[in-house]
Amino acid sequence: MLFKKERTREYYLRDTPVENIFINEMMTDAPGEYVKTYLFALMYADLGMVMDNHDIARHLGMEVEDVLKCWTYWEGRRVIKKRYENPSNRLSYEVEFLDLKSRIYGKSPAKKKGDDMPSEIKELLENEEIRELCREVESILGGPLPHEAIMKTVSWVADWGAAPEVVAFAYRHALRRKEMGKSAPPGNMTAYVAKVVRSWVDNGLETVDDVTRYLEETDNHYFRYRKVLRSLGMHRSSTEAEQRIIDRWFNELDLDMETVMAACDKTAGTNSPNMHYVNTVLENWSKGDKTARVGGGKGKSPAGKKMITATVRHLEKLKEKAEEEAERRRAEVYAKLPIIKELDEGIRRSSVEISKVMLSGALNAKETVARLRKEIEAAKQERAFLMTDNDYRVDYMDVRYHCALCKDTGVSADGGRCSCFTEYMKGL
Repeated sequence: MLFKKERTREYYLRDTPVENIFINEMMTDAPGEYVKTYLFALMYADLGMVMDNHDIARHLGMEVEDVLKCWTYWEGRRVIKKRYENPSNRLSYEVEFLDLKSRIYGKSPAKKKGDDMPSEIKELLENEEIRELCREVESILGGPLPHEAIMKTVSWVADWGAAPEVVAFAYRHALRRKEMGKSAPPGNMTAYVAKVVRSWVDNGLETVDDVTRYLEETDNHYFRYRKVLRSLGMHRSSTEAEQRIIDRWFNELDLDMETVMAACDKTAGTNSPNMHYVNTVLENWSKGDKTARVGGGKGKSPAGKKMITATVRHLEKLKEKAEEEAERRRAEVYAKLPIIKELDEGIRRSSVEISKVMLSGALNAKETVARLRKEIEAAKQERAFLMTDNDYRVDYMDVRYHCALCKDTGVSADGGRCSCFTEYMKGL
């Protein structure tokens, strides 16, 4: 392919039309280098002049590899289309700038769901961990994620090393701030979440518990959540439903922390202290009934508090014991069968590598992913064979909690007290 450049300099005085759709919807959350590359190449395309990726890289002070990544990014967002001269040569192609108005508002034959999804996204969604993360984020936001949002969300896991549970928590955190009128911008949720996740990763926060402790120290709202739950004997992170209830006490009922703590004290005399009990007390107080007793509550009870504390400590010991025993069994197996440890570490490495390869846009990505998946499946089969062949159950190293329902946390799936918590208190 030949490349030539017009000698006249008149083109510097001309104008390059840029669609408002690109400016308002595509440019706002795109990397600056990619926007610069797009506009520069668009100018030459509009003038009918020829320029290759090496020329673009030289003019813009970029690496050719970054220019290539730029076109992959814009094709993923359906802003441009790569036209290959030879399908077998994935490095040689022409870039066609698409008409965004026609793409968004023009009529086209009906497509089946997923037909317009870029192949990179389809491959990413074959990873079960990635699929679960996307499903959870869509549940949080109450709707499907756009293709570009999926790509960005997954890149935080693959490129930054963020745990999927931390990414999902970041979306919840951003949505809560948006609902409370805080800093999350209404039309740019993904960009805001990206900044949040990046900040947490840079601060070394690897788990949701790490993030929660961090927020409890730096965010006044999370400080409130922690204080209320601790006063109820709940040594865990607050659920989204509980956060909404607590926010309402301070924002809508205009109560202070002293009043809320007084209401929490009233749960000490009940068999199953919970958030709904406290909420009922505060609702009555806000209506003027400062002497309300809900369900026959007996007010402050040192004995009741001691029972709650004893139960929480009992469950914490059970949980610690179960996890320590699992760790001991794991160490036992690893000492006897070092190859099991190697297989486990290899499976973890391969799973992470799959995500990275899918995002890399490499020409042999499909072949590499297929190979890694075969390696993981083979490792799992070999692991199961070695465990059973040496008289171990396949799940021998798993944590065996005393209560399978709450995993010895004392908290049921709906955020209330687990039956094991109540049963233990009855025996005190």
